[in-house]
Amino acid sequence: MVEADPAHALSPSLSIQSYPSGLYALLPPGYRRQVLLLRPIAHMTTLTPLTTLTNPLGGQVIELQQLDYDSGGISLLRTRIREKSRFTIFEVDPMTARQWGEALIQWANSQPVEAVQPAESVLPQAVSGEQG
Repeated sequence: MVEADPAHALSPSLSIQSYPSGLYALLPPGYRRQVLLLRPIAHMTTLTPLTTLTNPLGGQVIELQQLDYDSGGISLLRTRIREKSRFTIFEVDPMTARQWGEALIQWANSQPVEAVQPAESVLPQAVSGEQG
């Protein structure tokens, strides 16, 4: 009689035909489980792009979108921040968006004027200086 190599021996768990409660049973070879069909999503949404901003210091891309549910109700502001391969997405209601916007404007207004320069104004000067 030839003894089985222990490295190729079947796991003891494979000899179990079924658990006492019937939760698991071995499937016959070649059997494929049926794919469950997903139910259609009840709430469809409409995304309306509002603006896209790019942070010149960190390179993050900030997208603002309006999120409307076809079933009606409140519109939300979706903020999507992409930083390399990482995404942060969150939605806020109009009242939170208003408070957030006011806080951003208040902070921006408190900064020195020379710190507030659009990135586009620097590029044309450098390009025109190289041509002349």
